[in-house]
Amino acid sequence: MTSPPQLVGLLAGKELPALGRYRAEQGWTVSAADEKNFWLRIPFTEKNRKAFEKLPLLHRWELREGLLFRRNHQLPEQSLPEGEWKPLCDALPFPRPATGLPACPPARIIVQLVPSPLEQEPIALLTEGERAGKWSETAFLPRLKKLQFSVCETTEVLFLGFPLPPLEGTALYQIGRLLLPCGWALPDFIHPLDYEEAFSLRADELLLLRPDHTADRLLKEQLLPATRAYLRASLSTTHA
Repeated sequence: MTSPPQLVGLLAGKELPALGRYRAEQGWTVSAADEKNFWLRIPFTEKNRKAFEKLPLLHRWELREGLLFRRNHQLPEQSLPEGEWKPLCDALPFPRPATGLPACPPARIIVQLVPSPLEQEPIALLTEGERAGKWSETAFLPRLKKLQFSVCETTEVLFLGFPLPPLEGTALYQIGRLLLPCGWALPDFIHPLDYEEAFSLRADELLLLRPDHTADRLLKEQLLPATRAYLRASLSTTHA
C-alpha cells in the first residue's frame, strides 16, 4: 500500500519558535537532526503546502515511500533519517503564565501584535464612551437591537454585532476567543491558542488585545443589549 506523501524540512533550532502558531495542527511532527537543527514532517495538503513555503527552512523535500525528493526531481536525494518524532504541540508546549515567588505578584504576560496589511472583517467596535452615548440617543432603534455592548475599565464602549455603529473608534476582528484591532495581527511565532492558554480563558470569555501590549478580559455575560436605557445606566455608573 502506497503511503500518502508528506512534506519534510530542515529547520535551524533558533527558528523553532516560528512553528509556534502551528502547534495545534494535526500531523505536524519534529525530530532532532543534530545539536543545532530539527527535522519537520507534515501531511501534504494544500493548506500545509502554503504554510510550509513560508517557513524559514534550510531545505525542503517531499517524502515518498521513506525517500526524500526535491521538488520536481524524479530521483531521491536521501532517505528520511530515523529518529524520535514528537508532535509539535509536545515539542513546543503552550506557554503558561509564570508563577510569582511567595508574596510576589505573578509575572506580567506580554501581549505582542504586529502591523498587518491584510483586510479583516470587523465584528466589533471600540469607541469612546461619551461618543457612544450621544450616538445611541438618536440611533435607529431596530439598529440598536442588533447590537450588544460592554463598558471597559477605560470607560470605552465595546459594540458587537452587525451593522456596527458609524462611529470613530477601533474596529476589531475575531480569531478564536481573541479580539484584535483591524490592521494588526499576531506574530508568526504566536498561535491564538497561546494567549487563550496563557490567560486561562474560560469558554465564555473573550480577550481584547491592544497594540500597547495590554489586554482586556470580557465575559460574555457582561455583554448587554444595546438599549438606550442600558447604555445610559452603564455610562452614568462609569462617570460617577
